[in-house]
Amino acid sequence: AARSTGALCLVEGGPIISPQHLKNLCRLVNVDGYVGGSTIDRVPLETAIEEITASFKNIRSTGAPTGADADDTTFPVQLAGGSEGIRDARQSILILAAGKGSVHICVPGLAGTGPVAEIFHKLSPQRTREPIILNLGLQDAEAPRRELFGTFDTRRKIGLLEIASGRTLIIDCAPGTAPDLVREVAETVRRGYARPIGSERIYPVNVRLIVASAKDVSPVPGLTFISIPKLADRSEDVGSVLGQVLRKLRSLLRKPMLRLDAAAWRMLVNHDWPGDIDELWRVVETAALAAQGDVVTPVELGNLSGHSSGRRIFASEKEWILDGLRRNSFHRGRTAEWLGISRKTLYNKVRRYALDLDSST
Repeated sequence: AARSTGALCLVEGGPIISPQHLKNLCRLVNVDGYVGGSTIDRVPLETAIEEITASFKNIRSTGAPTGADADDTTFPVQLAGGSEGIRDARQSILILAAGKGSVHICVPGLAGTGPVAEIFHKLSPQRTREPIILNLGLQDAEAPRRELFGTFDTRRKIGLLEIASGRTLIIDCAPGTAPDLVREVAETVRRGYARPIGSERIYPVNVRLIVASAKDVSPVPGLTFISIPKLADRSEDVGSVLGQVLRKLRSLLRKPMLRLDAAAWRMLVNHDWPGDIDELWRVVETAALAAQGDVVTPVELGNLSGHSSGRRIFASEKEWILDGLRRNSFHRGRTAEWLGISRKTLYNKVRRYALDLDSST
């Protein structure tokens, strides 16, 4: 039945005892939230309560999956969370992966480029064939250029652009990678043919190109650009990211009971993470290895206060944003720089908390 404008539809019930149960329900009906009193009461530890509650809250905000392949385990940790920015990024990946066009995906940090590019491929029609992957480091561009285009010196060597015909070619770029080479490959894919180095012979190029690079790299001309927001710009996602990191580390470290105590959890959630998910993963993994048992405490985490914009001293994110606006006379650019977030993130949070940018009080 149709509901009145502004009405909220909430679900409550004993059979829903896990985030997965709520997720399954959201696939069938359109609900706005979940009332889970007794379910949360049965979670014995404070840290677990925070982690499980974040999972319940994230079900509705992330939206229903698009396609059979898009479940909670589909996306890597770099795409975890329920903020507007990360939901937009996931939706872009789902939509663009279903097509045939080539893309440039910009991911914060170094460790996330490969996983995000690979999940894009796994969601695409080309997923039945293994992708060809080339990692471009800081070496001279001539060697990878020969590997990509092939050569015809004393004898012919087939390049990856020819080998990958009908498949996906992933170029994973480290910071400092020669941009001219990446642009040349993108233009070659668009043009549809190439020449081996040292030959006038032409061969057809029929590949889907995925360029994955770290943040702050200019978009590659001719490729659809997808930008994954920084963790510092989506502080509400830190809990979700942290929960997924813990689940993966439990398996990798063979510590199925690994957890954070309440103080350690709050310490990590309140950190700014200038090194993004790479830094978060490294800190939690190091602490988990240092812990005597399965519980990580602030002792193992050490001092995280070296990189903080002061957000943790405020009772809420709204107060933190408002303090930054007041300190900078409500100037948008200076406020965003002061808080260490992008202008777009600042605008989104101002709208979310109904803050008046024209006010001076």
